[in-house]
Amino acid sequence: MSKLKKIVLTGGPSSGKTSIIKNLKKLGFLCFDEVARELFFETSVLNSFKKNPLLFSKKIINKRIDHYLISENKTSNAKRNLCFFDRGIHDSIAYLNYMKAKNDYEKRLKRFNYSLIFLLELNKNFFENDINRSESFDQSKLIHNEIELTYKKFNFEIIKVPWMNIEKRTNFILDKCKLI
Repeated sequence: MSKLKKIVLTGGPSSGKTSIIKNLKKLGFLCFDEVARELFFETSVLNSFKKNPLLFSKKIINKRIDHYLISENKTSNAKRNLCFFDRGIHDSIAYLNYMKAKNDYEKRLKRFNYSLIFLLELNKNFFENDINRSESFDQSKLIHNEIELTYKKFNFEIIKVPWMNIEKRTNFILDKCKLI
């Protein structure tokens, strides 16, 4: 059996990651949801994140590492040996860098690898805030840029996903995955 290919969908807030993950789940692919949203729903941690980003980021990183490790045991359940993550472990570094919060995660996270990183383009016409997303579109673009820089720094292969409807973006991603 071939090795599980871990694929990250990432980009700035409101770039469509969660919608694509939902679509991939409907198609039967192994997927892991966004950890930060899960934590935001557990408690009112949005304010605690802003007050202490390092503590909250540690929780996010630990949960993302858990998902990464769990995925390794799910190889036999993975359609086409693909596993998709709504954000990767390294996204946390990008957010901390965006917030100018000093951290030492870069050295500790080098051992976690992904087969591909899909960076989803933002579209101002479809940008929405919600209870957990307080960033403006301009802030989202800055976060997006920091995410790209972070994954480049770790030498990951990044594929930029142009803005299209969810089905077309999903198909674009799946077509690119055929090449790995």
